[in-house]
Amino acid sequence: MKEVRKALLIALLAPVIGVSVLAAFFETGILEAGVFTGRHTAEFGILSVMELLTLGGLFLALRLFKLGKVRRALREHKAAALLKWGLVRIALLDLLLVGNTLFYYLFMATPFGYMAIITLICTAFVYPTPDRCYYDISEAEEK
Repeated sequence: MKEVRKALLIALLAPVIGVSVLAAFFETGILEAGVFTGRHTAEFGILSVMELLTLGGLFLALRLFKLGKVRRALREHKAAALLKWGLVRIALLDLLLVGNTLFYYLFMATPFGYMAIITLICTAFVYPTPDRCYYDISEAEEK
């Protein structure tokens, strides 16, 4: 279980650190921010898609372990299923975080920044503490 937790922790923190470095590059001028500023049609289309993806993705990521298929897998395979579905959950959050952060700096549109912040806050709810890992497996066994 310790190895599973470590793998999940690395998968969660590596993109967060990467996004922090990306933001630092944009803020210091190493990368040029606002490259697509003024392209309102593209911004509207991408913003609409990212809003839907972010809302749906956050809901799915936070409720993933309540799904029957995932519960069954956790009951039967325990650590292996926790690693697999934990990585799916974390990858979903990480993709949303990276995408929204990148689009924020490309378009300099605040809705992308707000969605990135909300996604970052949601990562705290899936942070793989030892207690959470045991809880996810034991909850699946109870139901």
